[in-house]
Amino acid sequence: MFWFILLLLIIGAGFYFYSSMKEVDDEIKESHLHSPPGKVEPDDPVTPDVVVVVEPEVEIGDEPVAGALETEILRLVTTTPGMKQTDLYPHLADVNRKTVQQTVKELADAGRLCREKSGSSYLLYP
Repeated sequence: MFWFILLLLIIGAGFYFYSSMKEVDDEIKESHLHSPPGKVEPDDPVTPDVVVVVEPEVEIGDEPVAGALETEILRLVTTTPGMKQTDLYPHLADVNRKTVQQTVKELADAGRLCREKSGSSYLLYP
């Protein structure tokens, strides 16, 4: 009887995880439908002729401050449009991958980056 209840709990947790991931995937697809890569909107804060000034990296503990990380990500993507998100990780080796992923998603949600799904990664555009 215990194993049956445990099996039901595992199946329920799996279904919950699947539905949560499906919502995230749908949200990402929806954001890509509204902003195709390479298209620059008039009110877009990042345009191709903008010069990005890199702030010195300020660290608190082991993680850089979010503003410096965002600036560094934008600098890397601006210098190499269409780079894979996985190619960012070696450039930001001192930053946790989850932090980089979250920051890239926040930049994309704010309209400062465009992410295009490519296999198991994303192509990033300014």
